[in-house]
Amino acid sequence: MPAPLTTLDLITRSLFEIGAYSPSDTIPSEDTDFAKKKLQALLDAWNSDGLNIYATDFLTYTLIPGIQPLLIGQAVVITQVSSDAGVATYVGANTYQQGDIVSMNGIGIIGGVAFDQQDVVVTNATKSSFQTAIALGTVALTATNGLAIYSTPAEEFPNFATPYARPVAVVDANIVLQNVNPLVRTPIRIRDKDWWMANSVRTVPSSIPTDLYYDPSFPNGRIFLWPEQATNYLLELEVWQSLADLPSLSTPFYMPQGYQDFVAYSLAESLSPAFGKELSQTARGLLNKAVLRVQQMNSSSLKIATRDYGIPMGSKGGTVFNWLSGTVQPPRR
Repeated sequence: MPAPLTTLDLITRSLFEIGAYSPSDTIPSEDTDFAKKKLQALLDAWNSDGLNIYATDFLTYTLIPGIQPLLIGQAVVITQVSSDAGVATYVGANTYQQGDIVSMNGIGIIGGVAFDQQDVVVTNATKSSFQTAIALGTVALTATNGLAIYSTPAEEFPNFATPYARPVAVVDANIVLQNVNPLVRTPIRIRDKDWWMANSVRTVPSSIPTDLYYDPSFPNGRIFLWPEQATNYLLELEVWQSLADLPSLSTPFYMPQGYQDFVAYSLAESLSPAFGKELSQTARGLLNKAVLRVQQMNSSSLKIATRDYGIPMGSKGGTVFNWLSGTVQPPRR
């Protein structure tokens, strides 16, 4: 398997496609940074359209009794912390970069050092940990539970953490009874805002909720369960899987077959006005083919049902449309 392309490879190709640079040119960093922002904007837009989403994701969380609504959104799950010489290290898979402003919660004070912080700057980051300044104190690497989020005015931490932005849609859901063997899944009906507004008694407690309304607010979506959960069973959600984030120029491009042309030609089209270039007719045709190819893969056919004994043939005395031949048949005798 060849090494994957990087974000910079895609940006370079897109700039070549519109003739902004030639393969022998060195592209200035300000142009690649601008193109990276345009690429992030494209991915953000595509995540709101189901035809661009290639898969659904299954997320499982432990219910918290009596909490309504339950918040779901992007957060880094912190598993270990340490500090030394005024530098705090938080261990957890992340996509932070130096200069990001973040907040941490749920850790508390360890060894006299308060690891919960608000609106602090990331001073260093890898895929598995990040660092910030902190009050002086030395703490050996210690296991913990906590969350980190990008700082927002509300500083609202989710109950359920996702590695990407909050789900655009909840497609399906189950309550999972984990106290039996084998596990038992109880389906939940997905409801809309009109159903929730018409629900006059929303806090009836029950061990097993039967209905779910999802409000895709931001930065955290809001999950309303009815009856209100009274037991810490598991909640299994089927959601749209967000397209891969490409936060830096060196980030590998991991998307399924067909997406490389889709991304490269779409980015070229998006960049062409800023660089005063026009996408050629040939490139535009290739873009249209790439879009069609991806969206056809992600578009599923509707299910069609017939009566138990098959398609009805009509009644005596009336004409019947034959869908196979496209003709109208005379009445049956």
